[in-house]
Amino acid sequence: YFSKDREEGYPGNVYFKVIYTLKENEFTIQYEATTDMETIINLTNHTYFNLTGDLSKEILSQELYIDSDYFSELDGTSIPTGKFIKVENTPFDFKNPKFIGKDIAANYEQLISAKGYDHPFILNKNRSVEIVVKEHSTGRAVEVETDQKVVVLYTGNYLSPPRCGFCLETQNLPNYINTPNWEHTIYSNEIPYRAKTTYRFKIER
Repeated sequence: YFSKDREEGYPGNVYFKVIYTLKENEFTIQYEATTDMETIINLTNHTYFNLTGDLSKEILSQELYIDSDYFSELDGTSIPTGKFIKVENTPFDFKNPKFIGKDIAANYEQLISAKGYDHPFILNKNRSVEIVVKEHSTGRAVEVETDQKVVVLYTGNYLSPPRCGFCLETQNLPNYINTPNWEHTIYSNEIPYRAKTTYRFKIER
C-alpha cells in the first residue's frame, strides 16, 4: 500500500508491505514500511478469535493469560492518557490465567466506560510467549509471540452479538507520541518500520 504525503494528516510518502505466512500450525504477520520523511507508524491486526468455533457462543469462558504488570488508562473516548495502572488487585490482572469474563462486569471505572476490555497491556518482554488463550471444551489454544511492546485486548464490546469474538492487537502503545516517558520512535528514510507477530495454534486436552 502506498500512503501519499499528508494522507490523514501524516507526513511522508510511505510504502507499506504486509506478509502473511501460514506454516503448519503457525500464522505469522510481518509488517514493513519505508518513508521519505520523519513520521510515526504503528500498525496492528484486528482479527477476531472465538476458539469455540461457534459465533453464537460468547468468549467469556475462554481462559486468558497476559504477561503484563501494567495497563494503560483510557479517557472517555478510549484514547490512552499516558497513565499506567498496575494490574495487581484490579480486574486487569491476567498474569494468573483466568476466564475473560471473570471480572468483565466488575464495578471498575475503566471497564464501565469502555463497556469491557479495550485496553493496552504493557508486555513484560521477559519470555517469548507472552499471551495464551485456551478454550477448555474443545481443547483449542492459541499462543502469541511478538516483538511488539503492547497488546490491546478488545472483547467485542460493540459487536452484534456482543462478546462473540475477542482481538489481541499487538503493536506499540497507541498515542505513544503524546505519552510522557514512553520511547518515541520516529521513522525515517534511515529508520524503517518493522514488526512481527506469530499466532501458534494447538490442541490441549
